[in-house]
Amino acid sequence: MSVRSIWVRTLGMASVLALAVGFLPPPGASAATTYHVSAASGSLTGNGTTTPFKNIGQCAAVMTGGDTCVIESGTYRETVTPANSGTSTAPIRYEAAAGATVVVSGTEPLSGWSVHSGNIYVANFTGTLPSNENQLFIKNGATVTPLWEARWPNIGAYNLSELKDHAAVAEQGQQNQITDNELIATGVNWNGAKIWVRGGNAYQGMTSQVNSYDATHGILTYATINGDYPALYPKTGSTYFLSGILAALDAPNEWYVDTAASKVYLWAPGGGAPTNVEVKKRKTAFNLNGKNYIQLAGIQTFAANITMNGSNNDLLDGVKAEYVYFSNYSQNTSNQDQLNGGIAIAGDNNVIKNSTIAYSSGTLVNIDGSNNRIVNNYIHDGSYMASYDPLLKLSSGTKNLISSNKMENSGRYIIYWNNGVAEISYNDISNGMWLSRDGALIYAWGTDLGNSNIHHNLIHDAVHDPVQANEENQMRVGLYFDNYTENVVAHHNVIYKNDVGIQMNTPGNYKLIYNNTIVNNPEASIGYGGDSTSPYKNELYGTRVFNNILADPVSLTDDVARGFNIITGEGLNFANAANGNFRLNIDSTAVNMGAFIPGITEGYIDAAPDAGAYEYGGADWTAGMSSTAPSSYVPVSTAYMNRVNNSGFEKNLEGWTPWTTSPSTATATDSNIESTYVNSDFRKRGVRTRLKLGAGGGVEQLVTGLAPNTKYKFVAWVYTDTGGQPINVGVLNYGGAAIDVSQGTANQYVRKEIEFTTGATDTSARVRIWRAAGATGTAYADDTGLFETADFNPGVYKNQAAGKTTITASGALGFPERLTDGSKTAFSNMDDTGPQWVKIDLGRSYELDKINLLHFYTPTDIRTYRDVVVQLSNQSDFTNKTTVFNNDANNHSGQGAGTDAAYAETADGKAITFPKTNARYIRLWSNGSDKYDSQHYTEVEAYGVPAVTPTAPRQGYKNVAFKLSDSKITFSKTVGNVFRITDGDKSGPFANQDGPVGGPSHPEWIQLDLGQKYRLDQVKVWHFIPFDRTYYDVIIQLSDDPSFPASATTTVFNNDTNNRSGQGVGTDALYKDNANGKTVNFPLTTARYVRLWANGNENNPSQHYAEVEVYGSPDYGMGT
Repeated sequence: MSVRSIWVRTLGMASVLALAVGFLPPPGASAATTYHVSAASGSLTGNGTTTPFKNIGQCAAVMTGGDTCVIESGTYRETVTPANSGTSTAPIRYEAAAGATVVVSGTEPLSGWSVHSGNIYVANFTGTLPSNENQLFIKNGATVTPLWEARWPNIGAYNLSELKDHAAVAEQGQQNQITDNELIATGVNWNGAKIWVRGGNAYQGMTSQVNSYDATHGILTYATINGDYPALYPKTGSTYFLSGILAALDAPNEWYVDTAASKVYLWAPGGGAPTNVEVKKRKTAFNLNGKNYIQLAGIQTFAANITMNGSNNDLLDGVKAEYVYFSNYSQNTSNQDQLNGGIAIAGDNNVIKNSTIAYSSGTLVNIDGSNNRIVNNYIHDGSYMASYDPLLKLSSGTKNLISSNKMENSGRYIIYWNNGVAEISYNDISNGMWLSRDGALIYAWGTDLGNSNIHHNLIHDAVHDPVQANEENQMRVGLYFDNYTENVVAHHNVIYKNDVGIQMNTPGNYKLIYNNTIVNNPEASIGYGGDSTSPYKNELYGTRVFNNILADPVSLTDDVARGFNIITGEGLNFANAANGNFRLNIDSTAVNMGAFIPGITEGYIDAAPDAGAYEYGGADWTAGMSSTAPSSYVPVSTAYMNRVNNSGFEKNLEGWTPWTTSPSTATATDSNIESTYVNSDFRKRGVRTRLKLGAGGGVEQLVTGLAPNTKYKFVAWVYTDTGGQPINVGVLNYGGAAIDVSQGTANQYVRKEIEFTTGATDTSARVRIWRAAGATGTAYADDTGLFETADFNPGVYKNQAAGKTTITASGALGFPERLTDGSKTAFSNMDDTGPQWVKIDLGRSYELDKINLLHFYTPTDIRTYRDVVVQLSNQSDFTNKTTVFNNDANNHSGQGAGTDAAYAETADGKAITFPKTNARYIRLWSNGSDKYDSQHYTEVEAYGVPAVTPTAPRQGYKNVAFKLSDSKITFSKTVGNVFRITDGDKSGPFANQDGPVGGPSHPEWIQLDLGQKYRLDQVKVWHFIPFDRTYYDVIIQLSDDPSFPASATTTVFNNDTNNRSGQGVGTDALYKDNANGKTVNFPLTTARYVRLWANGNENNPSQHYAEVEVYGSPDYGMGT
């Protein structure tokens, strides 16, 4: 009799009361049942209620919606397959009893060992799995020791570090063949062995079987590998290992299975007779395929997986799944068994949380569905075959959430993003790429990410270890958007200790890279690359890089918008960078250096958002496992995103409406979406799919979420086959007249753009791609986009003096805080007479363009203050300053005679506007008023934005002209001893450019080629030493063009007052050369070439150069 029946029969009066208030199930519904399972005391004939079940499968056979299976401690060697699904209000639940350790195991004990030879023992064994999936363990209670198939070279443990450190290295290689003299010394006949090889470019490992071995020369020949191609053929330096033959069994922990003889051989850890050996017999612990609303809680699985194919709304909570899959077969970039051998989710609305998932030769978690959530888990140690099957794969689907997980240790990728839309947030992701190169911790190629949001992650320690002697660039990347990847937002990530921080290969559109801290990535903070034969090799259209800390070299295409980035490692002053804490200290150069970006930097503190991933004084965040992990996917919304859904037609016509311009039915259907994998030419623009239109065909999409009165651009890459008639691209219903543009025959995609401005109340627009009725030929479109083009507003323009309290004065100033307290009634006063000044320290540099100055004012007491001077400087002593207002006509203050007009005070004060000026300090002079001799200030407002360029030394700042080769120095007239110009020796020997003997001098130049662009700000010149001489008509010019055209030349010094050189009339002063040289400072200027003119000296008509130094830092293409 079930508990359900007993409970109903014994209700009594309580049941009557409960029924009266609705506590009982409605008619026809059955109450939930709690079943019990006990490996120790259960029965195969029990009912699970009065007598526990022996196996979990007994529960699974009878449970229906709302039932719970409570499982006592024990190892359950079975595959559990629920017979029924639960419902949204009545799920079916399997849970470990309180304090119980429940293990559902894929293994069986293996005993009956006898000595084969020495420490090698043999036992009878008949496998139930494919031979490539054999797996053995020593399992002593909770202690697990994984064993491995006999191999060469030997390893000390089966982990990624050992696999990396103990691989053989080929001396030579070619397709299907490796030569290695080390093989000869093994004395083993390797014919028939398995081989794992990481050949060619070392992108991945693949396996095969040796079918020929030349023991004399150490030559292995193996069977052709599916998916192999020339870039992966072995070569000198390729790594490999061999396994799978009895002769390789020569060390502890190794085993070999002779399938034909039904025997297994083992050298147990420590030697001697094996004990506690378990062998894998079952692949799956829980088969949830096709079942919905199933919950697993607090259960462990061992050497078996959990399958969820066609499953929806299932939950794994507090599960510990270890050794989920193993296979020594790996060919092509991916294998279905390796991909789906772990926890494979092919369904929607499933959750894995608070769990541990670990150890697989392939993928640990594969997601092939939508609205799934993977939160607060420890996911580690997978992809031991180093294929494209990662720890976690996003195979397809939308609105998947990967949050607050710790994910580490993979042979290749940690996360591989094949397709779909996801939010990846608050994860600690590290130590991928153990066994491969040119990959990443998070990687995507050839996919539309649909404005996925990657934010607040730690992405670090992609292992840097050379795998090939002739490969210098390992390209182990933190976040990698490979070719043809588009539509993603990445913000507030900390990316460190990789070869490259973020790699964006071309072409690839609409990537928004905001507020990331990218440091200690020696090859590049951000880099790009592309197919050298592609016409789009320098294209990252619609990509923006703002507010980032980029401490290492940066390389971006010219079409990338950028700004407000820190591009130096100096002065960042992190809290504890050595231990991975990249939060900012208050004096960091990144503080207040960012721009306001909607949806990204809300809640910033102080004058402006900080650059990088952390806001000093703002809301803190942490990454990794957390019980407060986000519970649902949240889409990102920010300016400049591509608003077109399915912009590359990867989801056929999802989001698009087919239509026709001809009288027949619509001609654009899913059949008009054509795969482009088969033609490499098309892959140079986009991959997977493209739109294909015949006569009269078309598609359109309603794009929503636009802002009224805002500039936008619709873009599509289109072309028509040779001889065909045009394809049209258009925008309509946006608040203005419809706009269409057309494109005819082309041999490659052509970008067509339409700019439009939404109406005063319009928040949507229709975009279309179409062809006229009767148009001949076939036309194509791909990579569409609609995005905002309004000028970028950094959003931080405001009164930067507000609340600043570091205020000093030339005299005694009463109530100095009143200058900046926001009140325009109370005033500060200084009774000292004569010209007096007040100085305000803004705390950092700003780009200022307006000062609003309020002295004392009432409607009945209107005063005119005398000798008002307003000065700006970055130096507290105002050695260098900019005067933006001066009406001290008689120079009473000693600051120069002013030409501005006197003015009477008003309630609004005096608004002083001027060109943007970089300054930290404001100094205000006055000399009493027309009524009193005292100074009074009601309020001072200083408007501007935080200065973008940090004041700390720039990364790589040095003398970039030091020891240039002679070939890098050219001249208008022959120079003797040219090497001396940049040899670093200022003691006397010089290069000489002799003038005419006895004749007049003539302007001549020398030119330095620095080899690349630099951001320069100083040149030092030593002419003739030790004699003090004046050289005439000295000019220093900078340019990116070696011919120095006037339109591309910046002159930073010129004392040629008579324009004898034809370079313009100079205004700089003559000077005598001395041992300190002439130092010329100037604003940051990007240039590759430096040209120096001279026209003899006071002693003779010759030019001499003892040394030239040019100071700057590499130009990383980041502007300021």
